[in-house]
Amino acid sequence: MKTCTLHFSDPTAIDEQVFAALPSNRPLLVQAYISEEPHVWISPLQQVLQRCLPQALLAGMTSYGQIEHDVIKQQGMTLFVTEFAHSYCRQALLAADADEQQIQAALKELLQDDTKVLLVHSSDLQSRHANLLSLISQIAPNVVVAGAVAQPAGAALYSCVFNQQHIHDNGFLLTSLQGQHLVARSVIKQNWFAIGKQLKVSAADDYLVQTIDDQSVVELYKHYLGAEVAHHLPAASSMFPLLFDDGDHQTTAFVIKTLEDGSALFNCKIAIGQQVRLAFANMNSLLDNSYLNQIGPFAAEQVFVFSCCVRLDLLKDSILEEIAPLSAKLPVSGVFGFGEMGMDASGRAGLFSHSMSLLFLGEQHNTLAFAVAEPEQIEPARQGFELTTKELISIYSNLTRALMQDLKESNASLMQLTLTDHLTGIANRSLLDSELRKLRQLYQRYQRPLSILLFDLDHFKKVNDTFGHLNGDKVLIAMADTLKQQVRETDIAGRWGGEEFLVICPDTPEQEAYLLAERLRQAIASLRITSHEGLIKVTTSIGVAALSGQMNVDELLRQADIHLYQAKTQGRNRVV
Repeated sequence: MKTCTLHFSDPTAIDEQVFAALPSNRPLLVQAYISEEPHVWISPLQQVLQRCLPQALLAGMTSYGQIEHDVIKQQGMTLFVTEFAHSYCRQALLAADADEQQIQAALKELLQDDTKVLLVHSSDLQSRHANLLSLISQIAPNVVVAGAVAQPAGAALYSCVFNQQHIHDNGFLLTSLQGQHLVARSVIKQNWFAIGKQLKVSAADDYLVQTIDDQSVVELYKHYLGAEVAHHLPAASSMFPLLFDDGDHQTTAFVIKTLEDGSALFNCKIAIGQQVRLAFANMNSLLDNSYLNQIGPFAAEQVFVFSCCVRLDLLKDSILEEIAPLSAKLPVSGVFGFGEMGMDASGRAGLFSHSMSLLFLGEQHNTLAFAVAEPEQIEPARQGFELTTKELISIYSNLTRALMQDLKESNASLMQLTLTDHLTGIANRSLLDSELRKLRQLYQRYQRPLSILLFDLDHFKKVNDTFGHLNGDKVLIAMADTLKQQVRETDIAGRWGGEEFLVICPDTPEQEAYLLAERLRQAIASLRITSHEGLIKVTTSIGVAALSGQMNVDELLRQADIHLYQAKTQGRNRVV
């Protein structure tokens, strides 16, 4: 196989002479990428190809720019014409809103036993290609998927995909590459680093995100990066996108527009409940090509590059440093789009953003390997969105403050987990024991009274046997909720173990504690817990004890346990 590159700066230059040297008897794939108003280019191209190369398949889309081996173009139209020696192509053009039956039928035609690659060009800006990619992986898990989402181009910001007969502004153009001799490999380069804690999308509607962790998108950027950087939104989000990472699949989303209420429109759909983090990539990490050393020897004669428009915006001319290791070994043909497709770490087809998707192809099994040096730590000059020294210092200051706050909140949450009963949400035995020993020291030093109430639900085993353990858990939760609502602010209520609960009553003589216990007993007796098996009623027996003399904590608990036993033997549902 071999690929030739044709660039046109003027639509009038598209004529039959340009294509005269191309073989008319070989399978040809013509990839066309247009970074200007597309309509003036597409029709002349379609007409000439139908006359000169009717056997060729055309796969085209609007783009942000093209990679012509070691040159970047952001104007005109570039054609990459691939001639196959032993392989062939099939194609289908689907509307983005096609039903599953239509999609299944198209994929059945394209995904044959000898299909090695499925190229996907999409003009659907509503991210429905994500569902398409998942379906492809289910049907043909061994087929390599690569491609791009069309970038809106021209003054009207029109995006489309097209083949030799049709143009579609909301569709999928699927091109299968087939043949026993064809080998393919997909590699994704990302280089984004998460910063800050895990966040949850709390309010969103498709592309519009109102709040993340209950704060607006703009406030989130202010919190982590400062008001100066947030002022640069949406441009600042190209350097600091949102990161989605499930371990196998990492992708990012960037802000397209901010609204007055602090919400933001993103380049892809984001759902309520999704876990996200802010991400950052400096120039050195983006230009780190040592990832190529990890992919090992493989066969390839050509590499197709599907890269993100944001990557070109960030790197500008330095993007050639990212391409250089590839162009030193292989012919490079590429495009910058609105999103890129490839295979994630688990081998599933996926949609990415801010990334670079590489498709290595070959028909001759020549072994290829890369040996790329670690990058020098230099910071290339950037244009467009630039940070001043003052803004960089502000970012580091805000980020340090925000991360310290995140750490403090995480530690508090962890402490809460270690001291809270996971079922009921009230204090666990460890916290109760700790508080008892502290309060006993206060009693010993200042003679401040301390009483405790030890509860045991009556006939709780019968509740579990009759209504099931899940309903038994509902009873325990209702019991805990009642304690939280009824005890005083200074009291500490917790689960002592099983169906036993303990309330610590600081500065409370025994008689006052008895009155509190009686009030709690009545509240619990009035509980009615609904279940599918019927209404559940419960009662509790309570033992009351108070510190006296030189009594220690264990003796106090023993005294409460004795009184609890007496309450049980005297008929239950009472306080002793």
